[in-house]
Amino acid sequence: MAFVPFTSEPSKADLEDNVAADSILQSLESLAAGEIPASLRDNEEKRLRFLEAARMASFKLEQPWDTMQRLIFCALPPNMVQAGIDLGLWRLLSEREGTAMSVSELAAELGAEEAFLVRMLRWAATQWMVEQVGLERYRATNITKYLSMSGLESVMFHVTERNIKLYNAIPKWLAENSYKQPQDNKNLPFNLGMQTDLHFFEWLSQRPRHQQAFNEYMSFQRVGQKSWLDVFPLETYPRTLFAREVLRRFPELQGPAIESAKSIEGLKVAQPIKGACVYYMRNILHDWPDQACYDILSQLKEAMAPDSDLGAHWYGASFDLLMMANYGARERSLAEWDRILDKVGLERKTFVPYSMHGDSVQIVGVRGVVHERL
Repeated sequence: MAFVPFTSEPSKADLEDNVAADSILQSLESLAAGEIPASLRDNEEKRLRFLEAARMASFKLEQPWDTMQRLIFCALPPNMVQAGIDLGLWRLLSEREGTAMSVSELAAELGAEEAFLVRMLRWAATQWMVEQVGLERYRATNITKYLSMSGLESVMFHVTERNIKLYNAIPKWLAENSYKQPQDNKNLPFNLGMQTDLHFFEWLSQRPRHQQAFNEYMSFQRVGQKSWLDVFPLETYPRTLFAREVLRRFPELQGPAIESAKSIEGLKVAQPIKGACVYYMRNILHDWPDQACYDILSQLKEAMAPDSDLGAHWYGASFDLLMMANYGARERSLAEWDRILDKVGLERKTFVPYSMHGDSVQIVGVRGVVHERL
């Protein structure tokens, strides 16, 4: 008589776990295969929560092979996107307004080899950069349209021509510098990767194409994002000199408008505008190491009247390593900002976060001075 091994019945907990897993999979597969519900697509908080949860869940499900493949191919997308930009592929598909094109049609219009386009588009479809709708027939997706935007084209030029070289230099630079934070803003992974002894902004000023791409990158990254103007109580600052952008958004505000202001050359040059209600800086201090921040803030403190405020806005911690590698600078936590502010005699009066990415407004004033509006 054959031996039949004893197999225990699955427990109630195991059954419930399987049911939950099947339900999650069915929901995700249905979502991926169909239209995204407007209640998710158009609700920024829910959309970002979903993206972050999906990203972390994906990481937690990885096996060694998955992690290996993700890291092996991580530099491929930006370079293939750049090739598509140079070729005019994304723009051509986007201009067809969802109408599918055959590979032979694309090859004829773009002047590319048909056999190459078959391979490129086959890969692009796995990234939802295009949608395959038939045998060697493709049409634009939402991502195709994004890739055809001039601002994003500049972002990709910036990434492929500079950032990737900078990232590639990080391991060697850290090894050569005993795994310490940068102390010299002309001895950075940027300098090693780009083979230059110039500071980033000096290097940039000598390369018009890179400078144009960088400036467009700085502008494009705010497209579709919430602004500090959406959350900050500007109506409590009645005597402020407003920029025209602010008055366009809030025409009911009282106060004169200014179109432009003279730039100040040098970190240790005195601030010529004395006693302003607010000195506004955006994406400035995260470009500089601590000592330069001391110099900048010290000059502003000297220019402040007793009721002056200093507002600063910066990106979240995701840019920290890029800031270190590129400028010898950093993104800072509130505690790190407190140390810098305290050293120059300032303190935080108000903190207003306005996005899930970490965007915020920080209002800073002279330490110990009470301001009735703060």
